[in-house]
Formats: sequence, structure tokens, C-alpha cells
Amino acid sequence: MSERLARYRIPGAGEHGEGGEVGVRFNITARMMACQAPGNWGPHDSEAFMTRHFYRSVLQRIFLDRGVIGRVFYGGEDEGGPTTSFTTEDNSLPTPTPAAAAPPPPNGTDSHNPLRFSTNPLILGSLPRRCFTSLPAYVRGAVAKLTAAAAPGEPAQHAACRARVAARMGADALTDGDMAAYEAAYGPRRRELEAVWSLMAFSAGVVESVIAVDRWLFLREQGPAVVRDCWVETLFEYGLSPRNLVVVGIKR
Repeated sequence: MSERLARYRIPGAGEHGEGGEVGVRFNITARMMACQAPGNWGPHDSEAFMTRHFYRSVLQRIFLDRGVIGRVFYGGEDEGGPTTSFTTEDNSLPTPTPAAAAPPPPNGTDSHNPLRFSTNPLILGSLPRRCFTSLPAYVRGAVAKLTAAAAPGEPAQHAACRARVAARMGADALTDGDMAAYEAAYGPRRRELEAVWSLMAFSAGVVESVIAVDRWLFLREQGPAVVRDCWVETLFEYGLSPRNLVVVGIKR
């Protein structure tokens, strides 16, 4: 990564913009969206994309209600950053507090404000196409994947996660009627999800451009003694692929 973007100070909330984070970072969702070309999406592609994310969002809600995952409450400035009811250092799942028995949120935190809390992550990965025919098919496919037999050398926390999903999402945990109720309850909010994902998709070109500029800056920072010249050029049309830029460097 270039020094310019690694040390770039994001404007903060201070009087003179101080206090912001240092370094430009993109999470995995932003990097994934940078590979998208929204202009190529048709009605069928858009519907399939949004359906996948709607099912995943409802599944996250089911996991929260069933105690598979816990809530993360974000603290205010005086609390020194995020405040949670558990601690974790990676993407593994700590032992959660079931939603029904969750402790009160930190002082000054509105537990009903969706901008003040989230849920701890659970990485699912890809599922077969047959799992996207309905919400029950998706939930059962996801649970089957998360509770599948352990791979050799699997970390202990993954085994604990698998056991917790199996215990709280067993064969009789949810009926088709239960999942239909979830879909009916959260279906009207699908348009909110679609709006957010659409905004992220339209930002894809910005993210991809920043990545290309960062690579160009890295070459520039090596100095004329190492890199004689460098530039970014287009190889093919954006419609074919959003990864249509190439960074060229001429070594001294």
C-alpha cells in the first residue's frame, strides 16, 4: 500500500478535523462491490442479488433471536470507542448473550436505535443455487453448512460455533410457519436493504479508482532511481469488467 493512503488522516469530528482514523481502508464488502458493474445489471440479476442479501439479513435476525449470535453496542466518544457485551479479536464467534437475556446497553446507548448496535459477524460463504428458491431452503442450507463435519486442523472456536448453531438451530428449532412469519415481518423492509446495497453498488467505481490510484502512488513513491515512469491506462471497456485498469511501471 502507498504511504500516502496508509497515512492519510480521515477527517474527524474535532474542531479542526482532528481525531479521525489514519489510513484509507476498505472492508471485504467494499472490495467485493468494487468488482461489480451496476450498469450491466438487468432485472433478473438485480432480483437475484437482492434476494440473496434479504435472506441473509433475515437469517442474521433469526440467529440473534435464537441466541446463536449476540449484539454489539457501540459506545460514545467518552467511552473510548466500541463497547460490547463480549470481546473478540477475529471473525470467530465468542460465546454470545442470548437476545432475550442480553444485559442493558452501555450508559448513553439507545438500545432501540439501529445505528447504535450491530451483531457479531458469522461468515457463511457461498451456498448452492437451490438454497435461494425460498427462505426455508436458505435457512436449512445455511445451517447444514455451518454444522457440517469439521475440516482437519479446524480452530477450536470454529468447532464451538458449529456446536452452538447445531444446539440452537436443530431440526425442530424452526418450522416452515416460523420462517414464513419472519419473511412476512421483515419483507416490507426489503426495500430499505435494496436502497443501501444500491448505494454501495453505485460507489463501486469510486472504490476501484482508489485502489488503482493507490497502486500508482506506490510506484511513484519508489522514486526515479527505481521507477522511471508509471501510469494507469484502460485495457478494455468498463462494461466488460470493472477491473479494466492496468497500472504500468517502467523500471529504471
